[in-house]
Amino acid sequence: MAYRYAANIEGEVMDYCDVNISQLSDATIVNLCIHQKMEGLTIEQVGEALEQVINTGQCRKLIIDFKNVEFITSHLLRILTSLHRHMEEIGGKMILCHINEQLMQVFAITRLDQLLNFADTQDEALATLRSVS
Repeated sequence: MAYRYAANIEGEVMDYCDVNISQLSDATIVNLCIHQKMEGLTIEQVGEALEQVINTGQCRKLIIDFKNVEFITSHLLRILTSLHRHMEEIGGKMILCHINEQLMQVFAITRLDQLLNFADTQDEALATLRSVS
């Protein structure tokens, strides 16, 4: 499934985010594409889409790929924290991958690097999830 969330101001698209959701074996993979600072409404829509993935009851292994993410907001950090907590509550696991150096610094400053799970690549994330029953 692919979604595009856009914020329109006075009829012009000011920002957007593409969310592509796929299934590989028993893992759900979400590829995000964010190239600029996004408005809260757009980020909230992305959060709702991610929550829907989890709420289907089918998702116990979630990979969120940041390969095409250049910017992260505090709002998105809050959403990721909430998703992590939700995945733990249902006995699942969430792994973030392809985090660039700049984004990793944000995770470190906010100490979310100590809470969330990270992998360098999707393959590494999949291997980690395969070891989870």
